[in-house]
Amino acid sequence: MVEEAKSTLEEYVVDVKIKSGVVGIYRNPPEVGLAVKEGDSLGHIEQLGIKHELESRFDGVVESCLGDNTAVEYGQSILRIKPQGYSLRKDFVEKNSLEDLPENCYVVRAFFNSVFYTTPTPNDPPYVNVGDEVEKSTTLCLLEAQKCYNEIHLDDLPDFHDLGKERGKILKVCKPNGSEVQKDEWLFLVELLD
Repeated sequence: MVEEAKSTLEEYVVDVKIKSGVVGIYRNPPEVGLAVKEGDSLGHIEQLGIKHELESRFDGVVESCLGDNTAVEYGQSILRIKPQGYSLRKDFVEKNSLEDLPENCYVVRAFFNSVFYTTPTPNDPPYVNVGDEVEKSTTLCLLEAQKCYNEIHLDDLPDFHDLGKERGKILKVCKPNGSEVQKDEWLFLVELLD
């Protein structure tokens, strides 16, 4: 029965928003539409003469990007990439049985190797808790790589509206705050609600 469910996976590729981890000047951005590979340069942020190099942590396509020599604030969105091969999926695998998961259960996965943060700062409460009902624009967590912080939301699903879902319920937070995560590791189980 689990094998049957595995064969009917539905995948929804998401866009990843890259946000600045420092205040500075963003320089040498990639061109919109450029296909990037893991390790390719995404430009750098210059702060008081120090260059903070940005590298892609996955293969994808640049969907939008700030212009060269743009002043950026901490947490400001710099660029948006559509990754290839990472997604939010309807998924039933190893440790879960069909009885454990609702029909509309989706797995939020890490898109790249990063640090998983459930809070904006160490002293703040978590963005979400188990049992919380969240709107599509609610921040679920931050993924940090090379001092760039990427917010993850339910509306990162490009087909979210086609699914007829406007909100979800957090069933499980799969990793503790501050954990290093590898690409494709589970971060959340979310039940999509009508």
